[in-house]
Amino acid sequence: MDSANLSTYREHQYATNTTLKAKRGAIFDRNGAVIAEDSSTYSVYAVLDHSYMNGKKKLYVTNKAHVAKVLAKYLPLSEARILEYLNPAKKAYQVEFGNAGKGLSLTVRNQIQAEHLTGVYFTDSPARLYPNGIFASHVVGLAQAQTSQQTTQLVGVMGLEKQFNSLLTGTNGFKSAQTDPYGYQLPASKTKVKPAVNGGTVTTTLDAACSPTWKRS
Repeated sequence: MDSANLSTYREHQYATNTTLKAKRGAIFDRNGAVIAEDSSTYSVYAVLDHSYMNGKKKLYVTNKAHVAKVLAKYLPLSEARILEYLNPAKKAYQVEFGNAGKGLSLTVRNQIQAEHLTGVYFTDSPARLYPNGIFASHVVGLAQAQTSQQTTQLVGVMGLEKQFNSLLTGTNGFKSAQTDPYGYQLPASKTKVKPAVNGGTVTTTLDAACSPTWKRS
């Protein structure tokens, strides 16, 4: 294989494309206080396969009993149940922990990360936060996560979230790089980046005595 073909082979063999997620625009009240903004929820999983290493460093779960004991402090699962997940009947590269391991808050994720559990990792999912609870919920509406073509994004399904969905929705970007099987970028490799464009915002003028109005920004 000549150098030109080897270079092309390397580009295809190690190419990794990462989506840079755009933030959905916020919705404000007439005083500039946020009444709807982007947030994230997290899911925890554990890698069991012993091939997951970085050089001599083990990146898989090395102490299942310890992992079970720690996770039981943060998930609504017993140590025994977590150990069942960590010892599946059939060989598995990684395992999740059912609904108990999904929809975790940033606080819980950070607490678990602070325990430095080898082999335990997280994925994040977009979510919408309404700091004022049901305040003007019939007007503000609702945005929910929807998955299409392996991409998950928030989509307005009610109220202003739906009416101004195109304005609030941003445009995802991407990062293209050459990485090894463990996600580390190869030396002297080229990186292409197209930044994400965040969505626009909507400012409302809510008044209990009359119908609310709004303006674009």
